[in-house]
Amino acid sequence: MSNEHFEFDFTTLSPGVEHQMRSKQPGTTQIKCFLRKPPPPGFKPCANCGSFYVAAGDTFPIYADPKLFRSGQGEMHVEFTSKHTGETYTYVFDVANRNDSEPQSMASA
Repeated sequence: MSNEHFEFDFTTLSPGVEHQMRSKQPGTTQIKCFLRKPPPPGFKPCANCGSFYVAAGDTFPIYADPKLFRSGQGEMHVEFTSKHTGETYTYVFDVANRNDSEPQSMASA
């Protein structure tokens, strides 16, 4: 699958499975986990969340920690800020225990 910023080889985000994304252009990528909105008071990001620079062609992991997503539900947001334009795009992936043949939702903001 692909969009204007990333290529990825998954249709669902399943807790405990590491997925790969490849950047098509340079910029800053930030990964955020959400169990519910708004996050509970005192919520701290997991070790898999954070912000980092990617060059065109860089591959990086997306991992929904099964301890964090023990209910089997939530979202992971991948925010990309283009080095060239400064514009930020957010891609939202559902995290759920489900069959790989079921469609995955992906929205761009």
